[in-house]
Amino acid sequence: MKQAAFTSNRFFLFILSIFCIITAFWSFASAAPRKGATGGGEAVSLADSWMEAIHTLNIDQYVSQYWDDAKQLYVEPNGVVYLFEGKQAIYDQQNTIFRNYGDAMASYVFPKPEFMADEITDTPQIVFKYENAHLIYEVLRLEERGGQTKIAEQWIFSRLFDPFPETGELNAWADNNGNGLLDIDEQINLFNAVKNVMFSPGKVSNPLDEFFDWNENGKVDEVEAELARFELLRNRMRRIELFDEEFARQRTGLQNGTEVKAWNANQLLDNTLNKLKPGPLQDETWKAADFNSDDRISFIELEAYQDLVCRIAAVNNAPVLYTRSTYGFIDDIRKWADVDRDFTISDNEREDVILDLMDLIQYRDLAGSPVSRFFDRNRDTMITPEERDWTIDFVVYFLLPNALEQRIAVYNWFLNKEMVFTFNLDNKDALSQAEIDEMRDLLKTFDEQVWQKNDPDGTTHRWIDLDGNGVVETDESASYLQMLFMALFTAWLRLPEEEANSMEVRTMLDKTADIDNDGLLSMRERQDLIDALRRPHGVQTGADRMLDLNSDGSLSMEEIGRARESGNIPVNTVLTQRMAQPSAPLSPQASTAGGKSGTEASVIKPIALRGSTLAVLGVQDTTNTLKAGQTDLLISFLENAFVNFGNTAVVDRQNLAKIMEEYRFQSSAFSNDETAVEIGKLSGADVIAVAKLNSLADTYYLHLKVINVKTGTIIGSSISEGTSEKQFLNMCNAAVRPLF
Repeated sequence: MKQAAFTSNRFFLFILSIFCIITAFWSFASAAPRKGATGGGEAVSLADSWMEAIHTLNIDQYVSQYWDDAKQLYVEPNGVVYLFEGKQAIYDQQNTIFRNYGDAMASYVFPKPEFMADEITDTPQIVFKYENAHLIYEVLRLEERGGQTKIAEQWIFSRLFDPFPETGELNAWADNNGNGLLDIDEQINLFNAVKNVMFSPGKVSNPLDEFFDWNENGKVDEVEAELARFELLRNRMRRIELFDEEFARQRTGLQNGTEVKAWNANQLLDNTLNKLKPGPLQDETWKAADFNSDDRISFIELEAYQDLVCRIAAVNNAPVLYTRSTYGFIDDIRKWADVDRDFTISDNEREDVILDLMDLIQYRDLAGSPVSRFFDRNRDTMITPEERDWTIDFVVYFLLPNALEQRIAVYNWFLNKEMVFTFNLDNKDALSQAEIDEMRDLLKTFDEQVWQKNDPDGTTHRWIDLDGNGVVETDESASYLQMLFMALFTAWLRLPEEEANSMEVRTMLDKTADIDNDGLLSMRERQDLIDALRRPHGVQTGADRMLDLNSDGSLSMEEIGRARESGNIPVNTVLTQRMAQPSAPLSPQASTAGGKSGTEASVIKPIALRGSTLAVLGVQDTTNTLKAGQTDLLISFLENAFVNFGNTAVVDRQNLAKIMEEYRFQSSAFSNDETAVEIGKLSGADVIAVAKLNSLADTYYLHLKVINVKTGTIIGSSISEGTSEKQFLNMCNAAVRPLF
């Protein structure tokens, strides 16, 4: 907050511009100055007298409405607050405005004032809310003393930037006159477009919508709107001080240092969208929205802050580093990390990448950066639990051994020294499976063990105890994770391009792109697959030919959609331990046992259902090719297989139909695991079975899941395949048999 002095040229221009430019927006209010207002008592009289003083340019009448110790806050569009303290300071600045812009003041039109009480402090206030004008709010906060009511605080929130901001790559489309600047009308158009794409998505209506229409279907859906929020309010807020230093310092919650890093941008995103609440400050970062510094956030401050952040996001002219055409390869990650564009990746920029990788491993479902895009195998912009699991495999089976071999030097800020990253629990040179399992468990649970509980000493991974004192402190565990991920990313950067970008085949979609059948997707194979999934086009590559289901020489959106669906079907899944034994041969139609990772997460052990009651809820046909009654036939085949192979009691189909009708469940309800469990409970089943039929490259795949009704957990899973409808019976048998 700045103590305003009348000699400040920058502030003087700011104040005068409000009353100069605002005349362009008279059409949004009534045609004549307002003489009365709805409300009660002294507040109405004060409002009328205050507006009359402005219209008549009566400075004495104007300033008589304020207490001697009154405060006047002018908030610039970037959040900088100019503070006038005391009646004399308010007199001086307003008198200058009257002298210079008296004509505009005399005919100025106020919006209808609202009389209300601040719900947090119970302070009575008069609120002028502007729509599409230079101002957002003007608030007169009143205080009663000795039987008199006067203005104790005045807030003025400005909306439009002046001088006009320069355009950047993402907002140049709004520059209608092509002068490289965003004038008033252009700013308003841009602000509306930014808010709509983030919070009211719909049909593509401008280039910003088009930018975020990643599936190119002519509309912005909810996933794309989430991506827009993440890109505009988080990714592009990294190093926002390069665009607006004052905003970064005062309105991002930046507490230490001068650089807004991904961690700070995460806080800014979370605070703007959902964490900030009216009331007392609950976090130091909340001070960013406390414009009058009273350690509380009012409803008006909250709304003004959210509007401010969105406007900064709109005019931010940072370079575009992530688009729908980004492959997400290591070079894309390197360019995304280099946010200051100096062609080097600093330690702070490396920390941005490792934070994204940690977020991806723990909880983030959105492929919001090239880091997570690398692991978004089917390019649907979302990270599935399977993709998250495969990400962990990539880290422990590929990056970790490379980091250890390269002997990466990292900084241990807990011990305040640089050291070579090591991970050796058994004093042997080779990385053992037990060590891999330990690291894998840490990666899957560090959010709970280290951060959420804030009590890492309860962790089972005692090797995090860096100083060897027998206690794992919070800073100690956080330092270890920082060292680990810094070593992983540094090793990744040092690898040859082909090796860094190759990926093991894990899904049926991967399999179609593995043209040389070596079990790895090369960089070229991945590029062809990614290009194939972008938009309808003519067949050009081997991946295109595999996805062209009707062999008509072109890929339709329907074929691309079915291909993306197959990106959720794993291959080389170990169905059961028993299946790997020679005494229990696997049907040719079922998935083969094995897998390079050998991790427990990919193993589905045999299930014990004897004596249980099972309900086969349905088969979801994603191929849209089955005729009426064929899905019922598949259900019958599955029920028969469960009875024969599992010796289970199966809930009668008629009873299930009655439940579906009585509780008005849709026929597709079983496609949602939680809803399916509810149906299972109502049917009296102990376990339920749901299946999904997919097709890819002239092959049917039946993915069967068995779920415990009581716990809601998947206790069995298998995939079988067949080349025609004649093999449906064998496919059902092959899917059920390995589970027992």
